[in-house]
Amino acid sequence: MILEWHPDNAGPMDWNQAIKYCDSLDGNWRLPTIKDLLSIVNYEEFENSSYINMPPYSYWSSTTLSGYPGLSWYVDLSFGGVSNYGSKSNKLYVRAVRNGLFLGTSLDVKEYDPYTDTIQIEGTMYSGAFFRELGCSFPNMVGQTLRVEKKGNGLVTLARIILPNSE
Repeated sequence: MILEWHPDNAGPMDWNQAIKYCDSLDGNWRLPTIKDLLSIVNYEEFENSSYINMPPYSYWSSTTLSGYPGLSWYVDLSFGGVSNYGSKSNKLYVRAVRNGLFLGTSLDVKEYDPYTDTIQIEGTMYSGAFFRELGCSFPNMVGQTLRVEKKGNGLVTLARIILPNSE
């Protein structure tokens, strides 16, 4: 599955505030798990070591340390994406995430709104930035059918499907 990351950071705030913040956002946003956060760490870099545009701060995850309900895992991007755990009362940053698309899914692109930079696909609005990261160019894709695919290098992309004429 491809995750969609919210375009904005929030914080610093404690863990409970982070959960409430993500829940308050429209569109099924949530606090990422530690696995979600580690999936964007670029281990070849030291500072600002994420594959998406995230400032080098410490970010909360929703993952509580097993056996310690007052502690939660976080990722510190200022030190090369080190994961650690800390008290849920600490003040860290938040980047909300939501479930995106599954590999092999075919999508019909219905509409692109340049003013809000959102695209409608089968009744759901997505951020245009999310699809640009996957190699799409708007508004060229409106009216096209796309398929979520994984390239040989492991990166996920959207490929245009050429449908035969149905005349």
